[in-house]
Amino acid sequence: MTRKRLIDLSESVNNVTGTSYSTAYSLDYAETVSLQAVITVNTPAAATFTAAVTDICTSVASGFKTGLKIRGTTTTTLPAGLALATDYFVIYIDADTYKVASSLANALIGTAVDITGTGTGVHTFTPTAIAGGLVTLQQSNDGTNYSAVATGTAITASAVVVIEKVDPTLKYARVKYEVTAGQVSSVNNVLVKGETL
Repeated sequence: MTRKRLIDLSESVNNVTGTSYSTAYSLDYAETVSLQAVITVNTPAAATFTAAVTDICTSVASGFKTGLKIRGTTTTTLPAGLALATDYFVIYIDADTYKVASSLANALIGTAVDITGTGTGVHTFTPTAIAGGLVTLQQSNDGTNYSAVATGTAITASAVVVIEKVDPTLKYARVKYEVTAGQVSSVNNVLVKGETL
């Protein structure tokens, strides 16, 4: 005799900048997979910083994570190597320190801007506010190569997104987040309905 069951695969995805993925969910015996993503925009506030010629910037408890897009301002002169009206991307070191990169790609591989002087005055990095993004349910047979189940749902503010796939024909599913600027976190409430012996 077979019976239906619901498998709860819920998880949290924290501090997404750029592109991020949930863990892969197994769809063995699945008849339906549904995702409720409770998305919270949590772009950090502006933070003052000091810079060292080791390329390390210090902002106590800034909340900045790798990939976050920021811009610098100063009351006098920015540290040498940094420029006004220029986008930089965070390379997270720890809760209080980070480096900055000239592009998201460089941030993701850890290539920092060369800071050659500390500057004068008070310096501030301001994160770019949420500027859009997508949350998409993806599927795969091999757990490596994924494609979208359907068109992604836009992320423009904190929201609840529900995506459902009836009778999935592939082995794995995951959630893809793409954030063009700003930072979001999500609680993914994932239920797989299927049969078990």
